[in-house]
Amino acid sequence: MFLFISCNENTIDISDSTGSINIDVSDFKYALTNNQNNDTIYTFTYDFDGDGKLISETYFNYFNQNNYFSQFLYDNIGRLTDEYRDGKLFTKILYINDILEIYRYSDTNSFKIAEIKYENKNLVRFTYGFENNNTYTLSFDFDSEGDVILKRTEEKTLEEYLEYNKKLINPFFRLKSIEALFILRNYIPISKYVYKTNQVYPTVGDDYSTSMQYYDLYYETDENFRIIKITGGQSLIYAELFKYDLK
Repeated sequence: MFLFISCNENTIDISDSTGSINIDVSDFKYALTNNQNNDTIYTFTYDFDGDGKLISETYFNYFNQNNYFSQFLYDNIGRLTDEYRDGKLFTKILYINDILEIYRYSDTNSFKIAEIKYENKNLVRFTYGFENNNTYTLSFDFDSEGDVILKRTEEKTLEEYLEYNKKLINPFFRLKSIEALFILRNYIPISKYVYKTNQVYPTVGDDYSTSMQYYDLYYETDENFRIIKITGGQSLIYAELFKYDLK
């Protein structure tokens, strides 16, 4: 995949096996809301530089005080290296060949929390729990266009992602530059497109007698074919909202 700036300052042009696609990288806001009463639970507001890399993230939770403002730093070849949260170093990423080691910082010490492995620019393995000496590894398979099709452990398949819509860009694809941090809280890499069906396998022990569960997702778009609302999935309680063109 090659990135270069197009004539529109708010888009980048991405060329790959599907051809050339304009991706909007203007600032945007993501909100998780209660689908029953429309109450907003929390929001993320994202700001980008001219190359499409995320430079800051503002998190606001309406039900607790765990709000923060993060800024992101990159090395001279565009790789994410540091997250500063509320002015203090919070996360550091070290690159050792094709392995990324992620460290968390506090006022008194630092400690390793995760490892990530990439192959052919796809995030294929995620190991976390180092801080508790109890690690857990997730592996991922991809289709030819870099969309996740399978999440698994060494022992079993956990989820499959089916029926990708190759005309709808995943809003979170804009966050590809911080994918190493995105997976820390979402446990899945960032695909370019969105899928229709999530097939979930039983995860309690090795008992596969429980039927697989299928969850459909539904997308609403604006006039520019940008996704503005996602509903469905494993929880019918929540809706995901996206707002663009913040400036």
